Amino acid sequence: MKIRDFRAGPRGLLLAVALFASGEAAAFFTAFTGSPASITCSNTGYNMAAGVQFIWDLPFSGVPLHVVEDSAGIVYFDLVSLLASATGSEAVSPLLFTYPSTPTPYTVTVLATPVFQGASSSSFSFLCNNGVGSNFVITNGAPFGLPTIPTLDRWAIFALALLLITLSFITLRRKG
Repeated sequence: MKIRDFRAGPRGLLLAVALFASGEAAAFFTAFTGSPASITCSNTGYNMAAGVQFIWDLPFSGVPLHVVEDSAGIVYFDLVSLLASATGSEAVSPLLFTYPSTPTPYTVTVLATPVFQGASSSSFSFLCNNGVGSNFVITNGAPFGLPTIPTLDRWAIFALALLLITLSFITLRRKG
């Protein structure tokens, strides 16, 4: 009787795939935190004092981040840049921003979106009126994971492994 390696052949491959296909997806995110000490506005720009941070936890470094700033519904800043690290934080404020004359009151919105499948956007906004920024609001997107691969729970993997082992024994007995 010949003894064969159960890892060889298509059944061994299926077993290996089944064992490695189980797992939990990690949750990644981007978020704004904090609150500016003050915001002063004019019809040509704003000045946001220190206090706001942008934090991130992404699957790897070099993920492009798309940042858009609009005032009164007009986009004045639109940039895509690479995040140098997979996790980190960066001060967003102090921030001084100027643009063409805009009638007051107007709303300023800053939106940050990782260019990554399934990623959600995080933003902050405030109202500029009578020289003061008010109603500062942060809206952070939901955590996201890597694109999912269908997985089996541990009992299904155990049953599949048992089935593959049984089929391997039957094949060996017939060839033996």
